[in-house]
Amino acid sequence: MAYLKLFLAYLKINLNSHLEYRFNVVLDFFANLVEVSIYIFFWKLFFTVTQDINGWKFEQLVSLVAFNSLIYGLVDVGIGGMIWNINEYIREGRIDFYLTLPKNVLAHLLISGASVNRIGRLLVGLGYYLLFVPVNFYSFTLLIVGSLLGAIVFLSWLIIFHSLTFWLGQSTFVWESLASLLEFARKPTDIFQGIIRLTLYTILPAAFLGTVPVQMLYEFSPWRLLYFGLFAVSSLMGAVGIFYRGLQRYESGNLITVRM
Repeated sequence: MAYLKLFLAYLKINLNSHLEYRFNVVLDFFANLVEVSIYIFFWKLFFTVTQDINGWKFEQLVSLVAFNSLIYGLVDVGIGGMIWNINEYIREGRIDFYLTLPKNVLAHLLISGASVNRIGRLLVGLGYYLLFVPVNFYSFTLLIVGSLLGAIVFLSWLIIFHSLTFWLGQSTFVWESLASLLEFARKPTDIFQGIIRLTLYTILPAAFLGTVPVQMLYEFSPWRLLYFGLFAVSSLMGAVGIFYRGLQRYESGNLITVRM
C-alpha cells in the first residue's frame, strides 16, 4: 500500500510538471497510432497473397500487436523514461539519491519515472484489441491476465539488461538487447525455428510480449497459463537478485542532493 501511494504521488508530480506540455500527450498518442497502424497495414497487404503464416491469421497478428502495445504501455506508464535510462543512472552514479531513502532502492528507482503522460501506446493497444477481439468475460479476463504477466516479464528483463551495466560499464549491449526484444515481440514466434525460437522463449523472451498471450486467447491451455505465470514470477525474482548483486559493485557518483 505504501508503494502504491508513492507510485500515485509520482504520477501526480510528473503530471503536474508536464501540464504545460499537454499537447505532447496528444502528439504521442497519434505518433503511436500511426506507427502501429502502418505496421498492421503492411501485414494486411501481405495477407492479400496468403491466408495464414504458419497457422497465424491476420486477426491473430493484430491481437499480437495489440498485446505488445498494451504490455509496453503498462510498463511505459509505470516507469516512464526509466525503460531506457536505468543504465545511465548506474553508469553515472546517480543512484545515490535512492540509497539515502528508506524505500526499496529498485522499486523507488523504477516508479520515480511513472508518468500518465505516456499513456498513448497503452490506449492504442487497448483500442486495437477491442476492435479485433470480441468483448466478453473470457477475452476481457485474458486481456488483463496476459497484459499483466507480459508486463512483469518485460519489466523483469529490462531490469536484467540494465543491471548488466554494473559489470559491463558503458556498453551498447543494453540498447541492442532491448531493441531486439521489442522487435522480435512484434512477430509470431511460430515463424522461427530451432535455436532462434528457443531463444525467444528463454534468454530473449519476446514470445511473452505478444505470442503467448495470443495463444492463450485463441488456444487456451491451463499449462500454458501456468508456464506463463511461473516464467513471469521467476524472471522478476531473478531480475531483483541480479540488480542487488550488481548494486554491491556500484560506485557512487557523489550526487546526493535534496529534491524539492
